[in-house]
Amino acid sequence: MSFVRTKNKNGNKYRYLVKSVWDKETKKPKQKVIQYLGVETEKNGEKVVRTPSHKMDTIERAIPIGKLAMYYSAARSIDLTGILLEHCYRESFDILSLTLNQICNRQSLKKAAEWINYTPLAEWEEETKELTRTDLDNALGKICYLKDGVKSNIGFGIQSSVSEKCHSLCPRKRDKLFYDVTKLSYFGNKCEYSEKGYTSTLRGKWTIGVGFLAYKETGFPHRCFAIHGSKHDTVTMEDMITSIDTKKYQGIPIIVDRGLVSSRNIKAARNKGFHMIGCCPVTNNDVKDSLGYLGDEDICTWKNAVKRPSNDIVYVKGWKGELYDQNVLEVVVLNPTIKTIEKSNRDMMVNELTQTSNKKRIKELRHVLSSIIVKQRGRRGFKIDNDLMVEEEKVDGRHLLFCTDQRFNAKSVFETYYQRDEIEKAFRCMKGNISLAPIRYQRPERIDAYLTIVFLAYALRSIVNYKLKKSDLGISVDEAEEELKSLTLVEYSYKGKLRKKISRATKKQNQLMKVLGIDKLIPSAYNG
Repeated sequence: MSFVRTKNKNGNKYRYLVKSVWDKETKKPKQKVIQYLGVETEKNGEKVVRTPSHKMDTIERAIPIGKLAMYYSAARSIDLTGILLEHCYRESFDILSLTLNQICNRQSLKKAAEWINYTPLAEWEEETKELTRTDLDNALGKICYLKDGVKSNIGFGIQSSVSEKCHSLCPRKRDKLFYDVTKLSYFGNKCEYSEKGYTSTLRGKWTIGVGFLAYKETGFPHRCFAIHGSKHDTVTMEDMITSIDTKKYQGIPIIVDRGLVSSRNIKAARNKGFHMIGCCPVTNNDVKDSLGYLGDEDICTWKNAVKRPSNDIVYVKGWKGELYDQNVLEVVVLNPTIKTIEKSNRDMMVNELTQTSNKKRIKELRHVLSSIIVKQRGRRGFKIDNDLMVEEEKVDGRHLLFCTDQRFNAKSVFETYYQRDEIEKAFRCMKGNISLAPIRYQRPERIDAYLTIVFLAYALRSIVNYKLKKSDLGISVDEAEEELKSLTLVEYSYKGKLRKKISRATKKQNQLMKVLGIDKLIPSAYNG
């Protein structure tokens, strides 16, 4: 492994990039200079390096390395290579290459191998072999494989180790987890996971589900796994819980969207010692009764006022009750603005329904207003039930949250649930920046292996995001990528020798490299 050494001479400090090598004659290690970096000076109270002027005969090639260096530095911060060596010794470099390709390029295996061979990644890793498409394909086969008809998924072990390493960057108490499921179109032939979807957008199409679990505090991922495409979200909790070591997470609440709330999921979580926080879908009478349990005058008091991130003011109030066969804290949330809009819209539709003679429009309105319409003899065959309208008005602008841990209070349940936007952002990032979809692998074990690569890529991005948030730069991951894209490794020849240098960095690039640890990876780029 290379490192920087400073040598004092005649009052000046000279920096060199050196590495330890074994001296066969003395049988002792010695330091070999790889590159002269320049003279250390001070500028504005900070130590900087004045790089030497480079004389060159010809430029051999220029390699953009900003994005690669950013994510490779994130990998070094959790010793990803060491984790991969522990789980997949021979394929560790190949899996690291697949991960960096996933987050930097998403090239095919053949093009990914060519790209890695072109970059300085092998030099950084002190790897001598040249990658091929076969190497990368074999690496996927090592992460998850079938032997004697039994599937072995080493990827789950890798994911767990990476999760622990990420958490060591921020060793606060792990107090909340986000869990969600997304469904993706499948473009291969039918396999174990691909089944016909049931949602409006995927109905009748081959579909694969992906479950994702992440920490609330940092956004670091904890588990990514495949789910059968036709399995409803409300029965996926058991799949998730069986894929993790639940002993470490006893008592931690899992925050879920209303699509994952069901008696079965809550029971599965509670049986393993997890608590759950979620939003209740209005699918049963217990939820409907709870929504109207309190009058507006009981909820809309100054003590219950809460400001949302959008700056809307809502009112929240909770009480201990029973839902989904569990003792829970029920929390009703009332949004006065939404309440006014819902009542106004309903009144306008009722008014239109009583006056229009357009049969098509009557059919549409009856469908929307079905909860307040009853059958009646006569020409129209229905009427608006005023009592039902009163009941509807009671729950306008309301929704119901719950928490199986009754030690929480209403406001903390509300604030915790609405922080779950982070996992929705995670899925958008995985589908967009990391290219989770489309999934084209044919065999289930290849899909499992691919999801581990996606997990690792997202972990590296979340590490970069965490470091940027800790800094005072006020910059996003995408902005950091854009800022560093001009960072280039130049290979040139001078007096018959091949040499290397990094393009001169801007002030903003230097700041980013220091925050993200890139200056330690390529110290000659830190020009000051």
